[in-house]
This record gives sequence, structure tokens and C-alpha cells, in this order.
Amino acid sequence: MNPFDIGKNLRQMIRNVRQFINKGIRDFDMNEGQFEYFFMIYKHTGINQKELAEMMCVSKASVTKAIKKLLAAGLIARLKDKNDLRHYGLYITEAGKKFAKQFDDYEARIKEVMFSGISDEEIKLFSSIVTRMKENSRKL
Repeated sequence: MNPFDIGKNLRQMIRNVRQFINKGIRDFDMNEGQFEYFFMIYKHTGINQKELAEMMCVSKASVTKAIKKLLAAGLIARLKDKNDLRHYGLYITEAGKKFAKQFDDYEARIKEVMFSGISDEEIKLFSSIVTRMKENSRKL
């Protein structure tokens, strides 16, 4: 298989997931990128902006821009860590929890559709291969 065909298929897969997410968030003043940041904070409560940037493989500036919108919308809060006052963690607010509740089934739906007809072994193998390809691509 041509490497460009693999890339094309991965991009189409990502595009399909983004379209699915966009349908759900179109009534909110949020794009899928901001939703992804929100979802990562939801899954990793207390994460700081540096950790979030590393996890998402983006710059701290990109994180800061998205975080400002989520803070302004009242969906997250930036709070000092009681054990390390230099550290600010990101937390979901009550409004954010209500917002997140509307999307509880999204992750399950995406997994159900994306992995339909694919065994757990195949999923693990695919994940391993894509991870190695990502690491290899950093050498380009």
C-alpha cells in the first residue's frame, strides 16, 4: 500500500469523526478543537496546560487560546494546586459537567461504529502500528 493512501484513509477517518462531533456541538459556541480540549480536561481532571499541550502534541500557545474560550464560557476553571501553589490545574465546572453529560454517549458511539467488525486483537495491533508510524514520522 502507498503511504499516501494510508494518510488519505486516516484523514478521512478523522474528518468523519469531526463531522459527527460538529453535529452535536453546532448549537454551542464551540468548535471541535475546543471540544477536544474540553474532553481531555474532562477525562484528566486537574491537568495543567503544559501537560495538556504535551498530551495533544500542540504548542502551549494553542492550549492557552482554547483554554481562554472554555474559561470564558464557564465550562472549566483554573485552580491552584493545594500542594504546589505554582501549579494551576484545569477542572470542569458544574456548567461544564452539565455540558459534558449531553455527550456521554459520543465516545461509546464512536468506538461502536469505528471498531465494528474488528477484533480486540486487531485494534491493539492497529494502535501499535499507528503509534510506531507516528514516532517514525517525527524523524522526517
